[in-house]
Amino acid sequence: MRSVFNNRGRKYWNLPKTRRFLGYGIGEVILIVIGVLIAVSLNNFNENLKKRKDLEGILEVLKQDFSRDTLVINEILEFYEVRRSIFRRIVQDSMSKQDILECLECDYVITGHRIFRPNTTGYRLLQKHLDEDSNKDQLEFIRFMQSYAELLSQLELMENNVIEDVNQTLEHWRDHYSWFADFIQNPKTEKYIDYRKNSQDYKNRTAYYYVLVYQNYLPVLESYRNIVTEFISSSNDFK
Repeated sequence: MRSVFNNRGRKYWNLPKTRRFLGYGIGEVILIVIGVLIAVSLNNFNENLKKRKDLEGILEVLKQDFSRDTLVINEILEFYEVRRSIFRRIVQDSMSKQDILECLECDYVITGHRIFRPNTTGYRLLQKHLDEDSNKDQLEFIRFMQSYAELLSQLELMENNVIEDVNQTLEHWRDHYSWFADFIQNPKTEKYIDYRKNSQDYKNRTAYYYVLVYQNYLPVLESYRNIVTEFISSSNDFK
């Protein structure tokens, strides 16, 4: 019995080393692979968690930007709404000289303007985030950014049109009317009031300014307010 055991033992220990340690080697490889997979999974989890927290922070900045933008837009819309009837009365020639004298809003009605400058900190942060980590789960953000960027472009165009028109009007008055220097100091000068009351040039410029502001600029501004208001109310759904 002892002889048989010794013979079997000697046979086992005489096996080639590659066979004797094959089981141990395979086991070690499997453990290493499992460890690497676990490490990669943990790293991906931590990276995704960091990206999620970064995105939540960016969305909060966007909400704050859009909330401030909405307040400014409401003020601008109110500014122009107060003056809407004045434009119509000027074009319809329904204002007397006394009306013009008593109307404070009339003095700079086609040379005064309110321009909106959006807060774009959150927008730039979100754009950078999407450039670095764009995937199919963020299609809603990508679509929003495309619509928002287009709206910003339209706003800039409309605003530039208004600014250009105001500058052209002032330059025209400077080059063609002797009362311009007095107007800069006092918009109630007799010659300027007479121009506003009787000049077809003034009515034409008022009508054109009305088109630029009320039919072009303000509708885009209201669209901007609508899209950011909707974003604020639905931002939690994006998370």
